[in-house]
Amino acid sequence: MQLAMEEKEERKGRDVRAIRWLIDNLTEDAEMEQFVMAIPGSFSTDWGVEVWKRVGERDKTDKRSQIEPAAGPLTDMTVSTEQAMPRVSRPSYSGRIHRISRPIIHLVKKLAPHHSPTDASMHAHVTRSDTATTYIQGEDVVQQLSKRVTRTLEICRNRQFLANDDIENKLWRRRTRACIETVATLAFCGNARIDWFGDVEELLGDIGTSEKPQKLSLAGTGQFFVMCWTCLSLVVVQNFLDRGTTSYNVTVGAEMLARQDDTDNDKAPTRAQKIDEALRRAMLCLRRLHEALRQTEDLTEDVEEILRGHESEISELEQINKEADHDSLIEIDVRIYNQLMNYVIRQIISKFPGVLDDLDDFHQTPIPFSRLVELLHDTRKLQFVRPGLTLKSMCSPAVTLRKILKGQGDADEYKELLKNLNKFPFWSRWNGNLMQRQLWRMQDLCDGGGLGFTVELFFLALDQLLSTSSSKESHSALYMGAFRTITSDWNRHKHSLGTQNLLLYITWSRFEQFDHEYPAYIVDEFLELLGNTFEGQKRSRIDEVVQQLTSAFDLRGIWIWDRVLEVIGARAQ
Repeated sequence: MQLAMEEKEERKGRDVRAIRWLIDNLTEDAEMEQFVMAIPGSFSTDWGVEVWKRVGERDKTDKRSQIEPAAGPLTDMTVSTEQAMPRVSRPSYSGRIHRISRPIIHLVKKLAPHHSPTDASMHAHVTRSDTATTYIQGEDVVQQLSKRVTRTLEICRNRQFLANDDIENKLWRRRTRACIETVATLAFCGNARIDWFGDVEELLGDIGTSEKPQKLSLAGTGQFFVMCWTCLSLVVVQNFLDRGTTSYNVTVGAEMLARQDDTDNDKAPTRAQKIDEALRRAMLCLRRLHEALRQTEDLTEDVEEILRGHESEISELEQINKEADHDSLIEIDVRIYNQLMNYVIRQIISKFPGVLDDLDDFHQTPIPFSRLVELLHDTRKLQFVRPGLTLKSMCSPAVTLRKILKGQGDADEYKELLKNLNKFPFWSRWNGNLMQRQLWRMQDLCDGGGLGFTVELFFLALDQLLSTSSSKESHSALYMGAFRTITSDWNRHKHSLGTQNLLLYITWSRFEQFDHEYPAYIVDEFLELLGNTFEGQKRSRIDEVVQQLTSAFDLRGIWIWDRVLEVIGARAQ
């Protein structure tokens, strides 16, 4: 047995044949469900991943690959297994599973606990001819397995047929988790296509609501399930956005943000640039007020005297607050709101690890100033911002300060404001082009199929997942497979200016992670995507984008940024 288990090509061939035989001969839903439960664990090692890749490969020398024992230390065991399978009768599935799984016990180390099948799972039975020797083509066997997994997925989708009790709900959650993990590993590591498993969008939304993958990730539990759910959800979101379902509202909002004043000057600022300028003005006023007030602790006459010397900053905040009520800003807010309330974004994206989970609250009313301060510490999570409401939140301290000047100040309210000003990220890299970046996202959704937007989601989730992972290299095949899948149509969207700008922004805003935290294989894949996207672009166009980004924070001399400029420069005209 020890000799048979040595990691050699002969053993890999036996593993492949054993899995193919097993897939072709499992006929009952109950035994297939047990096999489905075991599949994800077989991808936990590099050996397992390599075996599954072989399982899905077509035999180029023969159209049909016969399952037969191979020469080697395991020959006797394999022969005895097949001899125990007569043509006209089959042993009970429990004994058959035990014997069949012996040749691949090193691959599937531990079968999931057996669960009694529900009535729904027992109704269907696959009818096929019994044969002692089976023939399966590599590509076909994975597709066949995918169809069988889809049957189990159907049981998960038909949740309404389960009894509404804790035992059945736990069974549903356990089975659905296993199905999600199996679909993800087969799709991203085992040469399966996601469309072979049917429509998994609703199921991802249901399991996301019940299992709360974002909270699981923060707690550091259920890591593998969260990875699989996230990777599959990224593909679902990308496919949804690529269909252009959201393009109308986003197009109108993007046109409003990109609109210039009615002048003959091509360099006239766009609406997005004007909003960014208003945000910078408000931030500058708050910074000056904070510098003047930070030595105070309580609301005293000294505070009133200080504020009288900064009447101009308070007045400017009040003026910016009035500008936020402009009709065009309200219309842009509505367009963005409609986009965010879409089913997929509400039901799936808000459950992503590393993504804001209070999108509905944030986009209905002006958020409290304290919450805005928290969000501005990492504006990468602010993929969509309602400009009018954000400006009003930024200027809201003026109300408290004006009350103090009128002698109507409240001591507790002042302490709360001072605490928030002390936390305000005045020196972070956010202050420069918050709305300009939003314009890029909306342009990416309009004519880039949401490619840049989905890649942003990938890195937001990756940040969170890596923070709780024991190794950067763990599950590399899963991450790489998901990234390649969501970016596979880059050629269709390479001419989208919003997509190009957004991809460059991802590098600019995450240069520390690209330098020290992200696995090398992800960095290489991303750089390849950048090179492909900018291939054939004019150098003047690239220089324009680089200038927009580096005007706020120059990264020249940073390894990853220099590497990015080298990659896209080599592909430019």
